[in-house]
Amino acid sequence: MKDLMLAFGEELQKRFSGNTQTIEEMMAEVKKQQRKISNHERRIALLENRLIKFMARPDSVSQGKKSKLRIAGSDISLIRTRLNLSQATFARLLKVDRSSVCRWEHGQIKLSQKTMKRIAPYRYMGRKELAKRLQELEEEIWSN
Repeated sequence: MKDLMLAFGEELQKRFSGNTQTIEEMMAEVKKQQRKISNHERRIALLENRLIKFMARPDSVSQGKKSKLRIAGSDISLIRTRLNLSQATFARLLKVDRSSVCRWEHGQIKLSQKTMKRIAPYRYMGRKELAKRLQELEEEIWSN
């Protein structure tokens, strides 16, 4: 056991004898790298938000061609669960009955283009924008 500890100690000494950095210098370098990572994360978040807004724009860029939206029932379910909404809340946002949302998700009703256009903005919507929409809906309900 003593031989093993001596060998381990010698190995540690070999590895760290060439390193002249102090702990303070190492910590400063770690903090510097953490700041860089934080800056990169912020930039990535900004780019993701820009991409989401770009993707949520109407398909008016298609050079005058009227392109049909395609949203399946499973897509509606994914959109709703990604936004962490119940069927009832999602139905209130779209100003439809909850049973309609349920039937869309289970493929019992085919969605019209008009309905798909109402759902489309929620595909790439972020939580902040959703919270704003929910607040507007709440105000609208209470004002009536």
